[in-house]
Amino acid sequence: MSKKLNIDNPFFQSMSWLGDIILLNIVFVACCFPVITIGTSCTSLYRILFRMRRKESVYVIRDFWAVFKEEWKQSTVLWAAAGIAGVILAVDLYVTGRMQGGLWTALGCCSCCGP
Repeated sequence: MSKKLNIDNPFFQSMSWLGDIILLNIVFVACCFPVITIGTSCTSLYRILFRMRRKESVYVIRDFWAVFKEEWKQSTVLWAAAGIAGVILAVDLYVTGRMQGGLWTALGCCSCCGP
């Protein structure tokens, strides 16, 4: 009976891991609501998952916020740069798809958003 209720049992370990993953995803989604913090949330999520993969002791919410505060400035700058590049690419593909002519048709076919 003691083997079945032992917290070192693989079942309880896997349920603990699953609970941590669910909690981490809830915190991640909550932090992604303001669009500005998506980059920082992704960085925090990655670092906590990496720590979990290395089987380090992880307190999901506390460590997520610690990483979030630590990486705020750098991740926000990188996310803003990626966002601006994405907007430029989307506008470019939209304009290319609306133009007429052979060259624009070829460019549109190559970008998968062609006429």
